[in-house]
Amino acid sequence: MYQTSSKNLGLSGQRNPKLNGNFKVSASINLAEESKMPKLTAESTWHFEM
Repeated sequence: MYQTSSKNLGLSGQRNPKLNGNFKVSASINLAEESKMPKLTAESTWHFEM
């Protein structure tokens, strides 16, 4: 995804395995900033039966 107004570039991937839950990894970078340091995010969801 690229937003032209803010010059943000982002990527996202998600995996839904059959056991235990799912996870998602995202990365974004602001191309207007000098440092161009990416922001990385990881999310995990677990399914438990009680």
